[in-house]
Amino acid sequence: FKNSLDNIMEEVVEGKDGAQVTIYVNNLQKYMDSLVHQAPAYSSFLQRILSEEQRKTPDGVHAILYVDECVPGNILQPDNQRKSYCMYFCFRCLAEFRSILHWWPVALLRHSQIDLLQDGLPEFFTRAVRLLVPILSGLLLENETLIVTKKIFLIADEAALKAVAGSKGASGLRPCLHCDAFSK
Repeated sequence: FKNSLDNIMEEVVEGKDGAQVTIYVNNLQKYMDSLVHQAPAYSSFLQRILSEEQRKTPDGVHAILYVDECVPGNILQPDNQRKSYCMYFCFRCLAEFRSILHWWPVALLRHSQIDLLQDGLPEFFTRAVRLLVPILSGLLLENETLIVTKKIFLIADEAALKAVAGSKGASGLRPCLHCDAFSK
């Protein structure tokens, strides 16, 4: 996409031993604006589906954040130095169409950078979501429809869920998400 760097928000974080880590997050409002500007058919599709969903749930639509680890390069010879965590966003009503076009990239950070953060992946996830929340409280579609996100669901494989939540499991930092032993 042209001018895709204009879509990027950033936050510089002081990590371990004073290391500076920059977290880049895609501004979903600007990203969606560029998508609909470049593809009018996609614009009308989004307008129709999201307006309909907004009418069904007037206090806000539901969204999904998907987090996963990725390793670029040849599958037989992965480049582990570029191993990263990726985060994608989708409105729940668009997920049923099962198209990669509806999963918008939100953030990506290499493991080497995540390892520099004080709290690792949970910190990256938290900071990325904090940058997204003001946008998701009112995403304007083609200057016509205000899409408000009421709930955001997190989906990931088991390893990513444990890592993002920092939950116990295999030597995590916190008790299991379903554990009630500590509340008794």
